[in-house]
Amino acid sequence: MNDYNIVIYLSNTEADAVTGSTTGDQDMSDYLLRQNIIVDSFREGSAALREVIELNDSDARRTQYAQAILNYADWQLLFNRPQTAAKEYSRAYDAFRQAGIDNTSLNERFAEPQRITAFKLEPPIVNPGKAKRNHPDSAQQTDAPYVLAIFDVNRHGQVRNLDIEESFPADDKSIRRAARNRLVVSRFRPALIDGKPVVRKDVKIRYLFSSYDRPVTGQ
Repeated sequence: MNDYNIVIYLSNTEADAVTGSTTGDQDMSDYLLRQNIIVDSFREGSAALREVIELNDSDARRTQYAQAILNYADWQLLFNRPQTAAKEYSRAYDAFRQAGIDNTSLNERFAEPQRITAFKLEPPIVNPGKAKRNHPDSAQQTDAPYVLAIFDVNRHGQVRNLDIEESFPADDKSIRRAARNRLVVSRFRPALIDGKPVVRKDVKIRYLFSSYDRPVTGQ
């Protein structure tokens, strides 16, 4: 989790975590130092996730074993290794099947792209029946600032054709800009059919801003 959070921070902040300068103003030494931290985080995080896979490789922990492989696939995608991620997603699917989860339930569980935000040790809840698509239009109303975005997610988990449909407050351009900047660099676990990544169009999410991450007006 520490390695993951370091990478997310370095990938999404406009200020360099080491020097404090903006990433646009950093010199080559700043850039190399930043990249070295990311590379080290990838290596250490990969080793930790592989160890979790090995620790759960037993008949008594089939679902945890499958989830650990799924986490490793997400990690590979986060670091722009889509081919390795696709291989690991397929491997995770096979492991879930061996754990007793049928293919129909798996396809329903992974029918929609999911933003990579956390790594879990417990298996995802997979229930028979039609999977519920996350329709933000029916989400609970809130007075917190939000942006309603629609976009496509390609097989590499990248956001494409992003459009901001709605925002609150409607006249606050800063939250629209902030949401767009964050979403275009976000990675999503792509929709998976039979363990293979597929393109999903017209994905909708309601991006909520908390009081501490709301952009400052005028900046």
